[in-house]
Amino acid sequence: ADGVKILDQVNPFDNREFTLDDWADSKIPLWMAKLELSPKVNGTVQLLFIPDFEPHFLSPAGAPFAYRATTLGAEKIAYYESLGYEVHQDEDRPAQTFENSKIGVRWRDIVGTFEYSINYLHGYDMYGATKSRVVLPPPPPVKVYLTKIYRPIELVGCSFSQSITEAPEPVQGLTIRGEFAWTHNDYVNCKKGNTGFVSKIDTYNYVLGFDKYIVTNWFASFQFIQFINSQDKVRGADILNSAGGVTDQFQTILSLKVSTDFFHEKVKPEILGLWDDDNDWRISPKVKWEICDRVWFTLGAHIFWGPSDTLFGQFDDNDEFFTEIRISI
Repeated sequence: ADGVKILDQVNPFDNREFTLDDWADSKIPLWMAKLELSPKVNGTVQLLFIPDFEPHFLSPAGAPFAYRATTLGAEKIAYYESLGYEVHQDEDRPAQTFENSKIGVRWRDIVGTFEYSINYLHGYDMYGATKSRVVLPPPPPVKVYLTKIYRPIELVGCSFSQSITEAPEPVQGLTIRGEFAWTHNDYVNCKKGNTGFVSKIDTYNYVLGFDKYIVTNWFASFQFIQFINSQDKVRGADILNSAGGVTDQFQTILSLKVSTDFFHEKVKPEILGLWDDDNDWRISPKVKWEICDRVWFTLGAHIFWGPSDTLFGQFDDNDEFFTEIRISI
């Protein structure tokens, strides 16, 4: 999928650049054992055993792409300390034991022009959620304990891709693809008034994509994306997002990516736009130039807009322009 991660939940991600890095570059490697079996010509079973746990790497408060929730948390800690409170921060990570290993299974098959997969993953949530506990005197001072916890989750998902080769225009040449993931017992931060707590819910996330070459080598990809929580509130409390705002039970994102190439595929411009139903958006244009067989130069930008408590709007003041040189040896 373009710009979002639905089934790509095996490896943790380096999110210091939000989700702007190429997927392959942002993945944090894990030790794992992978076994693949092909009981039929186009059908493959993949088994993963991962004894290694690492959480997502998130930007600390003050960094350009720190989540607003992280910044708000740091401000709250500074406020507690200004009152003379004693603040203790800790992480409750799963022990690196056989019982805590991540296990994944995937069946992937191709039937004619229809490709599909069925996926299962058992492991630990890699974002974590922060629990707080306040101990009142005596003896003074007031003690505040903040613990980031990582708890077991179950993910069941599927994906498909279908190319339409025999149909009248404009349907001919269209590829329809999709991903779906149900996460059981996903931990989230909740807030009601000045009271915050951690709870678990189920989430249902999916994307439907429509890809087509429209004019010779001009490629267009449209996506309909939804993130759905199993409930709107938890015990009357709002569920918070990464920006510290209230998460809607149904969040919809639309995306459009357009790309092409010039000079025999040596210059490849593209632009990706994502719009969230909270009226925030992101636009990412870039151009890749093949200087020679082993050297690529890239020039691009990431532009954000929206309210500060929304997914993209939290980075409204952090528009980015970048260059990149890749050398293949």
